Order: sequence, then C-alpha cells, then structure tokens
Amino acid sequence: MNHIEFNNNLTQQFNQSKFSAEIGETGGFLVFSNSGQRGLKHFTLSLYSLASIFEDIKFNLTIFSEHENYVESEWRDLGSKYYSDGTANALCTVQTKPLFSTISKIINLANNLDDDPDNDIKINEATIDNALRLLNSLMLEFSPKKIKKLPRSNPNEEFKVGDFTKLLSDSKLIFPDSLSLRFTAALQTKPFVILTGLSGSGKTKLAEAFSLWMCESPQQYCMVAVGADWTNRESLLGFPNALDEGGYIKPDSGVLDLILRAVADPDKPYFLILDEMNMSHVERYFADFLSAMESNDSHITLHPEGVQWERCDVPATLSLPENLFVIGTVNIDETTYMFSPKVLDRGNVIEFRVSEDEMAGYFESPKPVDMEQLRGHGASMAESFVGGASNNAQFAEKLGETLMPFFNKLQGVGAEFGYRTASEISQFVAICTRLSESTMSFDEVLDAAIIQKLLPKLHGSRNKIEKVLQALGCLCLNDSAQEPFQSNGADSIKYPLSYEKLQRMHKRVIADGFTSFAEA
Repeated sequence: MNHIEFNNNLTQQFNQSKFSAEIGETGGFLVFSNSGQRGLKHFTLSLYSLASIFEDIKFNLTIFSEHENYVESEWRDLGSKYYSDGTANALCTVQTKPLFSTISKIINLANNLDDDPDNDIKINEATIDNALRLLNSLMLEFSPKKIKKLPRSNPNEEFKVGDFTKLLSDSKLIFPDSLSLRFTAALQTKPFVILTGLSGSGKTKLAEAFSLWMCESPQQYCMVAVGADWTNRESLLGFPNALDEGGYIKPDSGVLDLILRAVADPDKPYFLILDEMNMSHVERYFADFLSAMESNDSHITLHPEGVQWERCDVPATLSLPENLFVIGTVNIDETTYMFSPKVLDRGNVIEFRVSEDEMAGYFESPKPVDMEQLRGHGASMAESFVGGASNNAQFAEKLGETLMPFFNKLQGVGAEFGYRTASEISQFVAICTRLSESTMSFDEVLDAAIIQKLLPKLHGSRNKIEKVLQALGCLCLNDSAQEPFQSNGADSIKYPLSYEKLQRMHKRVIADGFTSFAEA
C-alpha cells in the first residue's frame, strides 16, 4: 500500500471519524486533526515517531493489550509513561483521543479490520507487527531527507563500548560495566549470543538497548516473541504459496524482511532479537540458521528456481549476511525446553544475575527507564562495529597452558570442546581485551570466556559430574591444590565468575542429584 492508497483508505473507510488523518503533501509525516471550542486544529507527527509508538506498544504488549477500549485517562497515562519518542509523548498528553484514533486507524488498515477507531483498538502481536510493516513501507517511499534522521557527526567513528556503557547508566538501566563489554565482545566474536539467567534481570532490555543505540532506523532491528507452536522455520522465513505457483508467503514476524534489508545494506548492523527463545525446540525452527552460521558458502533454500518464480521478490536462496546479529533470550521453567549442546556450542552464553548490592542500590533510588536516551547515539560507530565483527584475524595466543586442564577435566564427562570453541575463545579474548582498553584484566577476560564457552554444556547426575565440578573448581583458584567450594576468600579465587557458577552447580547436584548450567 503506497501513501496515496493509504490516504484514500483513511478517507473512505473512516469517514465517520471525528478526527481526520492523512500523510502530508511532502510526505514523511502524518497530519491529524481535532475540532473543539477554538475551531479545527491540525497536528503533525513523523512516520518515524509513529513507528516508535508501535515499537513501544510492542515492547509493552501485555500492558497495552489490556486497554483496547478508549478511556482518556488511561491512554494519556500509557502514552506519557511508555512512548519514548519525545514528540509522541508530548502529543499524547494534550491530544490523547486524536492520537489514539490515528493509531487505531493504522492498525485497522494494516490488518483489514473495521473497528471504530475513535473508541476501539485491536492490540496483539500480529496487529502491531502488521502496522509496523505498513509504516516501514510508507517511510521507504520518501527521500531520507524528508524523514527524521539521527545525527551522525562522523559515520566512520571507531566503535567504543564505553560510550554505550555510559548511556546505559544515563537511561537508568542497571548493568555491570563488564557485562555490556562481554556482550558486545561476544557479538563481534560470533553474531549469535544467548542471554540466560534470572527472570526480570534485564536480558531483553540489554538486547533492546544495544539495538536502539547502534541503529539509526527501526528497520534495522526486529524483536520476535518465540511461540510454543514453532515447529518449523515458517515463523522466521515464511514458505512458498502452494495455491499460487511462483508466490511466496512472508512471515508475519518480519524476520525475512529484516534479513533481506541486511543483505542489501552490508555496512550497517541489523539485529534479530528472539525473545524467550526456548519456548519451543530451537533445533526445529532454527536449524537452517545454525547450519548457515558455520559456513561462508552455506545457503538457505527458500523456494525453487524457474520461470514461474521470476516475478517473486523473495530470492530462491539466502545467505546469512555478516552484519546480521542474532540475540536470543532464555528463561528456564516448566514451560520451556533445554538447549542441546549443538546450539550452545554455536554461540556465547551470557548469564544474568542480580547481586545484593545492585538490588539494594535500586531500592535506594528507583527511577523509570528512559530508553530514548539511547536511540541512535551509537549509529556513527555502526560501520566500525560491523567491520570489527567481520575481521576474522583477531586471535589471542598461548592460551593452551590455561585451557588444556579444562579440556582434560571436561573430557571426563563428554563435554570437552572442539576446534570451533577453541578458536572462538581465542577470538573473544583478543576482541574483549581490545575493547576493554585495560578496564578488564587478562584473567577477567579469560574468566568470561570460560563461563560463556566452556561451562554451558555441563550437565548430568551426581555420579557423573560431582568430581568434575570439584576439579574444575580447583582450576578456578589461584592455588589449584586447594579444596574448592569451602570458605575460599575472594583473594584465593582466580576466575570468580566461573568459580561461583561451578559452586552453584555443585550445591545443586548435592541437593537434587542432578544439575545443569541453565538451572543452577
């Protein structure tokens, strides 16, 4: 639907609405009206700002979906609290109903609905995703000069994670500096990172925050909630239309469109965030991605080739571009599935925990998160970030003396690592050391590599794994002859992250007779 069709549909379908709305003559923004005692008033909102509204609704879907009937005080408060775009946030407090009506009209048009836009709105994941796709297609019609763009003083600025860390603090997101450093280094090492740990500890927020900070357009990232009914790749890549030879059904998730945009724009990063990645068996819907990640020549076949497919806008085969970064979040409970070693071996696994001091500090001065502080401020470093991720010549040398004892102990339970893991550890240590600019010691970087790449595959019964956990615990001490998991002082621990994880796993296996990385 182009902007002319969009305007015509707005006029014809919603001629009973008290509030008009249409895309302005020069494009790139939408004009809507309100008539009151002082006469007719017109307001403008950029398509970029409208897309931001829908992104905010999507990120807070559960909350917004409870307000499908218009109540002015409720929608004014929702907009004021959750709209991150400054113009949209201001308008929602003074023109609440016209803005509500405009949002509802876009949802109606994008989903072929016929609700009363002045009083009702249909909010679920599918309707919001379709609305975002409609807005993104409208934005593409207009020259970038007519669309709100974020400042990029130096498009080739060197990537510095410290700038991101500082803005995280300014936006009231609470993460240890080392965590954001490990996260960005892991993404540059391998564009597949799994975030696991305590529910509500900020896994999705960190992925969202980095995407907002690094991207200059909402078209560069896509967050998808994995469904329990995902039994194949169709939710990510779509499928050929069996009723229309030569036709292809794209997925509602927008993932295929994101990948195609990344292929066409190789200098900028694109982020796919798979929220609750283990709600379904990962191997069932993500197998093509896992395979394609490991080969430069690997292709994902989407549909056959032939004359009947010449008009199809979806290519027959697809290679995963180097500028596509996949971030999966994981929670462990009775409704989710465990990752297989095949999946864990292909990414960095970063665990989120909240310390006593961090929680006490939050209660001392709780403040609302302001994601707008982050939006687009790292876009000038985007090319540098992609370049760093594409540089495969970054390796740390002489790690064998430290890591071979871990290999030998892990071999005892069938969890030893191969050349791929060894290579990625070496790359991670080199990249993290460079990005840290001496804020992390060599032992701290190596500690992060051990807990992210070596320990995640550990699982088993007490008979199988207890002695191995103790042996690995010894390797994390300054004096490996010491007895682990006793009253070891902080000064005696060489790799604290890995040691504390092993200690929790050991405690769990003693209590329950079984343990795994994800559950301890």
